Amino acid sequence: MTRVIVFACVVCLLITMFTGCEDGTNPFDVEISSVTTTQDTVTITFSKSIESVVMPNAITFDSGTFYFSIKDTSDTSVHLGLLSQTDTSITLAVLGKTAATISGTYHFTISLDEEETLLETSEDVTFQAWSGTTLYLEVLEVRQTTY
Repeated sequence: MTRVIVFACVVCLLITMFTGCEDGTNPFDVEISSVTTTQDTVTITFSKSIESVVMPNAITFDSGTFYFSIKDTSDTSVHLGLLSQTDTSITLAVLGKTAATISGTYHFTISLDEEETLLETSEDVTFQAWSGTTLYLEVLEVRQTTY
């Protein structure tokens, strides 16, 4: 009887070893170190070096290519433009938002694929208020003269 139990345990162990049980490792081994905002930009700093950024939303690290987005509380993505990139950070402009529509809470997400198999989410962030900000636009008249 003891031999049967030992044999069954060995068979179970071998089956477990060869069926490829997931080890729980995450393919995204990069952490979001910080997220800072201005009135309409967001800078995301990562714990590892960025190899490349391809807009509209792909970012490559040494562990692979992933997809990012900035979403509001209703999980609606905002349109983004890449302003600048350093070795470990990207600065994005939020496009198509005005002072009235950029208020509220947002979060930065990293996904494994564009179908959004979520890997990492930042803490909630808000954009700085536009109140008290005066912007000036100067228009110059240009005339064409034909001789």
